[in-house]
Amino acid sequence: MNKVELQGKLARDCHITNTKKGGKMYFLTVKATREGGTDFLPVKAFDVPETVTAALTEGADVHVIGRLQAGKYDKEAKKQLYENIVVAEEIKFAGGLWTAAPFSAPAVTTVSAANN
Repeated sequence: MNKVELQGKLARDCHITNTKKGGKMYFLTVKATREGGTDFLPVKAFDVPETVTAALTEGADVHVIGRLQAGKYDKEAKKQLYENIVVAEEIKFAGGLWTAAPFSAPAVTTVSAANN
């Protein structure tokens, strides 16, 4: 089983890039404190609605559930870099919840929290 849960604050605003297939990829950095220090953990998500990304700003409390993905890429000639990144399947934040669509469905589902 490959499952990761992170809870913390966003270290910076969400960064958005376009994919080669015309979708959007969202990069977040979650600042998670632990005994003895703080970790800045990279997270990526795909096709998040604009109403959700508006809430994903620096300092926002988030709870991310996803999977760990390891990869490598060439930075420069003869230099390979390795990275571990969390691929978000669910992001809980103040005011709502975003859940990635199953791989067979092209849409995402957004559920807003009830206003109190």
